[in-house]
Amino acid sequence: TDTPQVYATVTGSDGKPSLRLIGWARVRLEPGETRRVTVAADARLLANYDATLPGWKIAAGSAAVALATSAEDAILHGTAELIAQTMKP
Repeated sequence: TDTPQVYATVTGSDGKPSLRLIGWARVRLEPGETRRVTVAADARLLANYDATLPGWKIAAGSAAVALATSAEDAILHGTAELIAQTMKP
């Protein structure tokens, strides 16, 4: 069993970069087997809470994303463009 994980680095509410686990999937593979997996990311995991709304807010901009086997073991790197949005708590 393997668990591919997707991480994003977004700016936290304190203005500092924050590494966040935004999605994962559990996959059972036989030795030598490969499989394509779709991992859905919950938009709220890219957001910061804004008490003035109140609600969750995603700032527009770029976020570094990585496919990994753990937070310390990234396999692939990329960039995602985030669209500004707000969500109710």
